[in-house]
Amino acid sequence: SPSPLRNSFVLLNAVAVVGASNPARVDRYRSFTFYIEASAITTGGTMKLQSFTPTGQWVDLDSRVISANGTTVVTVDGAFELLRANLSARTDGTYTVSMDAAS
Repeated sequence: SPSPLRNSFVLLNAVAVVGASNPARVDRYRSFTFYIEASAITTGGTMKLQSFTPTGQWVDLDSRVISANGTTVVTVDGAFELLRANLSARTDGTYTVSMDAAS
């Protein structure tokens, strides 16, 4: 049997403003691990992990308030075309979101 496909993506890199990452094309993968790294947090912000629907909308797969320094790990399984990270609210801090994808 063929080896599983694996790839890593950096979706947001040390951002300090609200906004969405460029989408990552992930239609060859089925298992995803997101790493939300936060630093300089006092109050924090809200990070959304989103999928693009066939009708052209971004929907939340996960949404969480990040209120402390450190790394938050989120795992998602499913068949998606595009995924992105979206810092939808921010009081303070810097955020990096990376993702491992596997078939």
